[in-house]
Parts: sequence; C-alpha cells; structure tokens
Amino acid sequence: HRDLHSFPTRRSSDLPDRVVRLHDSSRPAITRAFLARTLPGGGKGGKFDAVVLPAPSPAGLSGAEEAALAWYERRFNVREVDAYAPPDPDMGMSTPPVYGGRLTGTMGVTSAGASAGFGYLNRSFPFSGGPAGAAPFGYLAQPVPGGGATPLITSAIPHSSGHATLVWQYGQGGRQHLGIGFGYGYFQAQFHYLAPGIVSWVTRGVNLGNWRNYLSVGYDDMFLEDAQWSTKGHCTPGGSVCPKGTPMTPTIRMKPDDVRYAVRWEKQHQFTIEFLYNGGASQRFAKNGVDPLLAATRPVAKDFYWVNHTWSHAYLGCKQNFSVVPWRCVTSGGQLVWAAGRGLIDSQIVRNFAWARQNGIPADPGVLATGGYSGLTLLPQQPVDNPYLVQALGPNKIKWVAMDASREPTMRPVGAAFGVPRHPIDVGYDVDTVATEVNEFNWFNDSKADGGSGICERSKVTRCLKPLNPKTGWTSVIVPAQVQAVYRDVLNNDPRPFFMHQSNLTGDRLAYPVMDGVLSAYRAVYGPSAPIVDRKSVV
Repeated sequence: HRDLHSFPTRRSSDLPDRVVRLHDSSRPAITRAFLARTLPGGGKGGKFDAVVLPAPSPAGLSGAEEAALAWYERRFNVREVDAYAPPDPDMGMSTPPVYGGRLTGTMGVTSAGASAGFGYLNRSFPFSGGPAGAAPFGYLAQPVPGGGATPLITSAIPHSSGHATLVWQYGQGGRQHLGIGFGYGYFQAQFHYLAPGIVSWVTRGVNLGNWRNYLSVGYDDMFLEDAQWSTKGHCTPGGSVCPKGTPMTPTIRMKPDDVRYAVRWEKQHQFTIEFLYNGGASQRFAKNGVDPLLAATRPVAKDFYWVNHTWSHAYLGCKQNFSVVPWRCVTSGGQLVWAAGRGLIDSQIVRNFAWARQNGIPADPGVLATGGYSGLTLLPQQPVDNPYLVQALGPNKIKWVAMDASREPTMRPVGAAFGVPRHPIDVGYDVDTVATEVNEFNWFNDSKADGGSGICERSKVTRCLKPLNPKTGWTSVIVPAQVQAVYRDVLNNDPRPFFMHQSNLTGDRLAYPVMDGVLSAYRAVYGPSAPIVDRKSVV
C-alpha cells in the first residue's frame, strides 16, 4: 500500500509512499497501468491505498492523468486528499468564502469529523497563538446545500459570532475527497494538529506506522548541589572562571518541601518527573547520619522515574590541559590520556545502583547518564568516547546512555548500549530565582552597550537582544520561548527527552511554568484518546 504523493507526517515508522513530482520532466505518467496491476487470476488490483494531491486540479497534471486518477479512485474505492483547497463549488463549498485571512478563531470537530479520524482532538480547541505560534492564512466557507460536502473541522469566524468550515469531506460520482482550506507547512503546529486525522481519513485508519507525542523531562544532579550564578561577577563561582574578587555564591540544593511539592504537582498534572541522581552527594549532606532531602524522598521515591547519574558526578573524559584556551586533551605518544579508567567508571556505576537499592529508590537498571556527559565524544577536543567507559557498559548491563542533543542529535551505539540524545531546556543550571535567570539571560544575549557580555556581537548565528525587564522578562519572554520550543518537539513525534537541573525545582521553582505551559497547551488541543507519552508510560 503506497501513497501517490508523500504526506510528510513524521511517524515512528514512516508510511510507505511513492512520490511523483508533477513538474519533473522525467516523472512517470499517471496512467491506469501506473496505478493498477493485473492479478494472477486476471483481475485488477490497486497499487496505492491513498492519493494525496497538492490541490484539487494541480498544475502539471494533465487531463488524461486526472481521468486516470478518477477511474482508479472509483474502481478501488480509494480516497484523495487535496492538501490545499480554497473553497470552490466543484468541491461542494460556496464562493466567495465567508472569510479569508488569518485563522485566529477556535476550531471545532464535528461528529462526522470525530468519526472520520479527527476524534483525538478536543471537540473545541485553539488553533493559533501561544505555543502554536502565528495564525496561518486560510479560507472559511459554507457547504453548498446538496453539494456533497460534509464539514469535519469548523472554525469560529474571526470578528464574528458565526462559524464556517475549514476542513471537509466531499463525495460525488463515486469519489471521496478531503478539502483543506488553509496553507500550512511541516513546522507549523496547526499541521501537526491535523496530520494524524488526515492520514486516518485517507487510509480509513488502515496504515503502517505509529503516531505518538512524547514528553519526558529529567532533572540532573538530584541530591547534588549546583553552583549559583553571580549577578555581580556575571559568572558562576565554582563552575566557571570569574573576575578576580568575585565572592562565592551559595550552592543550590533542593529542600524537603521541594520534594513534597513535586509529588503534589505530578498528581495534579498526571505527569512523571524524572530524576538523575548522585547517591554519593547525599552522604556529604547528612547530619547525624540523616540527609533531610533523602529522608523526604524515600517515602515517595516510587512516584518518580530514576536514572543513575554516577555516584559522585565524577569526570570521565580525557585529562584536560587548561593552560591553553580553549582547553585541550592531554596526549602521550599521540594517544589521548584518560582521566578515568575502568576501575573508577565501574565504581561510579555500581556504587550508585547499590545506594539506590539500599534506600528504596527504584532506579532503572539499564540507563546511565554520566556527569556532564563526560566520557562521551566532545568535539573538537575529544573526538572519541572513552574506551574504558565503552568497555564498562556491557558488563554493567547498561542499555541506554544519555547524550546531549545540542552536541549529538542522533542516536548512536556506545559500546553495548545506545546513546539517547536529550534536548536541553534553556534555563540555567546555576539559577533558582527569576532574578538570577533574567540577569544571566541578559548577560549572554545583550551587547556591551546594553550591559551584556557582547558575545552576541561576535556571533554569526545569533543577534543581540534588548535587555529584558527584571520584573517581567521571565514571564513575557523566557518562559514562552521555552514552552514553544518544547511544544514543537512534542508535536514532532520526537521521543528524545528534555532535561533541566534540580536547581530549577527549588527557590522560585522555575521548571514548573515551563512544564505547565507545555502540558496546558497540549491538553487544550488533544483529547483523552491522545495522551502525552511520558516516562512512566514508556517504562
């Protein structure tokens, strides 16, 4: 079963398709012989179970080819999607349209639409704004009475109290078409809202592939402390080079009440938080043998998903030479010198798993995240994985190793395991308050004239931004930007997890507005039959 034209919905197993580029002079002609085949018994069989055209009568398709398609669709009861179909009486819709412009209204799924394949959407949902981004351009129209059009997706008419049709099914003369009255692209949220329904409609629900929307968010350094950004030195004491005289800042570590808050939030939002833990750190913070954070965590540990982040967050990469800028790997005889050998790496993995078992923490036995992704390839300095890390994975039964998607976006083998790229959420690991996050953001994104570092002035890929207002910049700029970035990856059928740090779950608890924004945007559009697949669901 193949589509005549590739419909670019991204699925975990792509739909088989045959793409015919209509303006390619070397393309095959669309004839009955191209569309159908002769069966062993002498009868006719179809080669394609769906047809997708860019428009009802696209340029580049001859009259004879249109006739061949009409024959094929009638003969084998095959449906056709007309990917962009401004309203027209030939498609059962009235002209002129009742509205043409930006689609800012609320969409509705009709009963026919729910039955036809769009039932995973809420019966009423927002179509633009917020994480979905700008409103696309489109037309709204009414069906011609008795003209064969059935509304599937309707819209509130902007600046009006009325409603009209955006997506419809058109049946006449033994054929069925799907008309879509707005322009869209693959990277638009609106396309992803409707794409699964379009595929279900055109294939009558019989197709290869899976459609899922994934979201998992891991918080690194649980039980560890993270260094804190200095608003005076514009650096991270203990985590980066600071100007001489910069005072040390207090480290950031979650408190018992932060754990209790996380549990309440999970239950309210029906979403599982992932912790990447360092057991060795807990012992350092114990007073009279008791770590208050661990004591608060143990009774509710089962409510979270746990990943081994090594015993002490040890550095597992090459030995580093910091006498040069940028630093280099130390070499001997032309070979890299490794800071961590097999014994240290085994110890970091095994001790952390043992500590988790002793404390009732149900760590996933097959997953590992090294501290700072150390030991894995880091270009340009370290072009290969630490061979001692690679050797340690199989014997320790590690199947999955966390990687940084900003460095390595594609899954790859790491010894006996596979590397899983994780998307970074751009909220500093070294901040726990709105004030420090805005200060850090301004420093890295503003020109020197505006009080920033000026790094943006030397960049070829980014531009300098105007300073954010310390009181409003977090809610008006940083949070919406991160919500939109995460939301688009969720809609993109991208199973790669996201990560932040435990520091973002304490203080002002900066992580929650980001997760809240993504979950609320998603659930405003998708119904209970299309839940987000989170870490608990995968496990």
